[in-house]
Amino acid sequence: MKVFISILAWLALVFFTLLLAQNSLPYFSEPRAHGFVWEKGVLADRPLWLVSLVIHAGAGIVCLVSSFLQFFKPLLGRYPAMHRWLGRIYVFSILVHLAPTGFYLAFFSHGGVVGTVGFLLLGALTTGTTWKGWVAMRRKRMGEHVDWMIRSFAMVTTAITFRIEHIVFQELGFAAETGFLAALYLSIAGNAILAEFLIFMMNKNKNRKHTKTNETKNDIPVYAGVS
Repeated sequence: MKVFISILAWLALVFFTLLLAQNSLPYFSEPRAHGFVWEKGVLADRPLWLVSLVIHAGAGIVCLVSSFLQFFKPLLGRYPAMHRWLGRIYVFSILVHLAPTGFYLAFFSHGGVVGTVGFLLLGALTTGTTWKGWVAMRRKRMGEHVDWMIRSFAMVTTAITFRIEHIVFQELGFAAETGFLAALYLSIAGNAILAEFLIFMMNKNKNRKHTKTNETKNDIPVYAGVS
């Protein structure tokens, strides 16, 4: 059952990542023709804002693609160096491209001050968790590394959950701004809670296996040598 759920979650991640990438393609060809850019009006004529948006969209896709490949264990087991390089790409994309442009774009988001605060919070959480995951890896603290990267991944995937929840609120008849803000904060909180639950379950299973291993060792009889 666990294997089936894992495969299903991985396929869902791949599907929504590819869907997000497809919807973002106009940013790289005709950005001003994209509905989101068109709605921003005069902002579309600001080169810094437009370039930041394109970089942010591109970095987000890179992060998601490098993320879902990290969960494909048969591939990583055969090519462990790929895990390290994908991790470097992921961290570099977030700290150098995704987060800085996200902080800037947050000041022009929908929802006014509340929307800006939400995106700044998301940027801070994404940057902080990614940085701590990277530092833990450099210090060879692999358990901490895994925990922090799960938290980082949870924040990155708000790009997916936010859009899904936004559509749901629209279908439920919520006002545009209300649905937007609700989806933003619920996606951050929901993903964070899910990450902590996964970390708790993973650590619980590790502790259980460690306890069983110790019990097995203690059950092995020790025979005194006979001279």
